[in-house]
Amino acid sequence: MNINKRMMLMITAVLAGSVSIAQQPYQLSGKLPGVADGVKVYLEDIYSSKKYLDSAVTRDGEFVIRGTHPWGMVHHCRLLIDRNPGVKKDSKQVILFMGDENVQLSVPHIDSMPGYYYNTGGSKKNVRIEGAAEQALYETFQAENQSLSASIGEWNDQYMREYHLPALDGKFNTARGIELMRAIKNAETEMNTKKMAFIKQHPKNLVSVFMAQGLLYTANSQYTAKEIDELVNSLDGSLAASPAMKAMKEVAVAAKVVAKGTRFIDIPLIDAAGKPVKLAKYVKPGQYNMLEFWASWCGPCRGEIPHLRHLNEVVSNKDFNIISISIDEKNADWLKALKEEKMVWTQLCDTKGFNGPVSRQYKVSGVPFSVVLDKNGRVVSSNIRGGELDMVLKDLLGEKITAF
Repeated sequence: MNINKRMMLMITAVLAGSVSIAQQPYQLSGKLPGVADGVKVYLEDIYSSKKYLDSAVTRDGEFVIRGTHPWGMVHHCRLLIDRNPGVKKDSKQVILFMGDENVQLSVPHIDSMPGYYYNTGGSKKNVRIEGAAEQALYETFQAENQSLSASIGEWNDQYMREYHLPALDGKFNTARGIELMRAIKNAETEMNTKKMAFIKQHPKNLVSVFMAQGLLYTANSQYTAKEIDELVNSLDGSLAASPAMKAMKEVAVAAKVVAKGTRFIDIPLIDAAGKPVKLAKYVKPGQYNMLEFWASWCGPCRGEIPHLRHLNEVVSNKDFNIISISIDEKNADWLKALKEEKMVWTQLCDTKGFNGPVSRQYKVSGVPFSVVLDKNGRVVSSNIRGGELDMVLKDLLGEKITAF
């Protein structure tokens, strides 16, 4: 056999082996000491509309989910242990990145696993995952930045104790709130810079899609529309079919509506007298304006109103103009809340709720939600409240605010 022929056979063998490896279906095996026999275990893509990707049943404290065909992509998965069918609070879950790999998962005891609902059950630290390459990549990033994450958490706890909880009782420790919020935002900026560097280094990894979505979801208008497009386009085209990528692009569309420097959108609303009006009539040129989207049935929205009343009293309305926009569908509920809350600034309403222009054009999917506009009606910041709103106003108005 000549050398060229031998070389061709070797290349063919390698390629055949590569195809064989690439076509291996996924497998996830788990050891869950303490779990009863016959408990259903579901594997879901957290961004997919499909009910679940696969499932298995526990036996002798273990389970194995074996795929019958390859996915051909990495999924951002939820492993759901359905201990009491139909009762989510009794379920356990683990979120992980997983592709066509042989993955092993183990915990000291089923009760040590995280619960289905946030901050219930045990800790993710009790879960050991092996064999999932992207999960390992993500865990490495987390470990390298654990100290910074811990600092952000500690500052947030301080903020809750020293600013947020007193504010609920009408006591505004504004200077301290601003101080803590600056520390939080500086640390978050440092973390976001690290995430951007990770995305640039790993454009083909689903972990990067997850990080990009998080950056956009919590952007609070810190990126321009161009910067948002650049972030989305920095991710490799091979990820296009991923449910996570599709979800991230939807978040990007919403983020661009309130991207830094974007002009506000004029929408039809009604005033407190029931008269049809346009938003532009109430946005005052030459002043900073804030659009505050809320609803009478929204507890957090009502909780923020005392702070807005405080700002309306201590910040001159020649410099800062608040426009509250309710999405109450029942006019009577809205008017009742206005009377109860004693809001003396501009009050407008979109009575079509989540089917109206507030949701369609501003992409508001939940309230409270705010948008701060500069003197030319362009977005400065969004989705801010409490000490962060105080901080932004202080940065914008400086010595014009004498109360803090």
